[in-house]
Amino acid sequence: MPTYAVTEEMLTSPGSAVGTVAYMSPEQALGEDLDARSDLFSFGVVLYEMATGIRPFTGNTTAGLFDAILHKTPGSPARLDTGTPGELERIINKALEKDRDVRYQHASELRADLKRLKRDTESGRSAASVTAAEKPAAPVRPHRLLVVIGAAVIILAAVLGFWLTRPLPPPKVLASTQITRDGHQKISPFGFQSLWTDGSRLYFNEEVNGNWRIAQVSALGGETLPFPTPMSTPMLLSMASNRSAMLVQSLGSNDPFPPIWVVPALGGTPRRFGDVRANDGAFSPDGKHIVYLRSSDMYQSNLDGTESRKFLTVSGPSAILWPRFSPDGSILRFTLFDKTGNSIWEVRSDGTGLHALLPDWNKPHREAGGSWAPDGRYYIFEAVRAGTTTSNLWALREKGGLFGKPNREPVQTVMIQH
Repeated sequence: MPTYAVTEEMLTSPGSAVGTVAYMSPEQALGEDLDARSDLFSFGVVLYEMATGIRPFTGNTTAGLFDAILHKTPGSPARLDTGTPGELERIINKALEKDRDVRYQHASELRADLKRLKRDTESGRSAASVTAAEKPAAPVRPHRLLVVIGAAVIILAAVLGFWLTRPLPPPKVLASTQITRDGHQKISPFGFQSLWTDGSRLYFNEEVNGNWRIAQVSALGGETLPFPTPMSTPMLLSMASNRSAMLVQSLGSNDPFPPIWVVPALGGTPRRFGDVRANDGAFSPDGKHIVYLRSSDMYQSNLDGTESRKFLTVSGPSAILWPRFSPDGSILRFTLFDKTGNSIWEVRSDGTGLHALLPDWNKPHREAGGSWAPDGRYYIFEAVRAGTTTSNLWALREKGGLFGKPNREPVQTVMIQH
């Protein structure tokens, strides 16, 4: 059946919410974050048109369309066409729910309802339903109904396939804001930075008049303040996933493996991490263990330093730094320094499956550091590409579609000006 014509004013206008206005979901019209349920609303609009021949939401202007989508209830399909079964009307109404929490949550649910209706119609168990008495009952037109339902199932299968396999858009920085203006060098004694946040404040290393300290500032910007620690030359290594404590290294001596402290983030008495001395360390995501590094060896222990065990040794003359857990704690990544340069490596948290993360991406290797996005979709790291001298931030896609692997080619996100 032909659907309603879409005029120019029903399409997206520059500077407006993205999408074809006549088929927008309420949350899309409001410019909110979208998910699969938004697509199911748009599919419900198409299904309504297929069943009735008209659009569920109308308006002479874009504003009128938005108002109808947000506030008006479309006419009953069964009243507009008496051959529409009550079950099909129920499916359409559920797809067009304005509150996405009571709408269809997954395309598979909608597809199952349509297939069930198609089966019942073919077996003769479905009957036409009129929910009001304005029009007399009319016989069901099964052939037309089967065409509508069959086409809807095909379209929904295509929508479902697209949703499951479409690639994530490449990450990009839309804007930046300067947070500190105190003029102090934001760097550690070893020449690199470890930046952490509890959501409201940022914590980092900085140099002030030749002295090193851990500093803090509001995530919105403002005055930079020192974060008190018991050591004279502290270096921030890691923050617990629950933001309750920091792992801090004490650099007050020339010891190649300085002592490590666990420092409460909200006040309290710092304590030594057992008798552990190490190059670097990090909290596990579950907050139950700490991983620490000594030259080319990686260890794991309890929070108090007990039950320490070595679970990884990188062969050859090398050193490893910057251990970072994946959000689920299953993977560890770290930076390996050897005579060929510096590269990022990956190992499972039980010490198996050691391999270079990007073995053929950059020659010579000059990648370092990095951290996962909170949702685990991207790994952000720093690298100087071959043939350049500028260090940039790069994003590596972690998760692919349901039926495919992710694209392992990093995407540049930020150019760092030194």
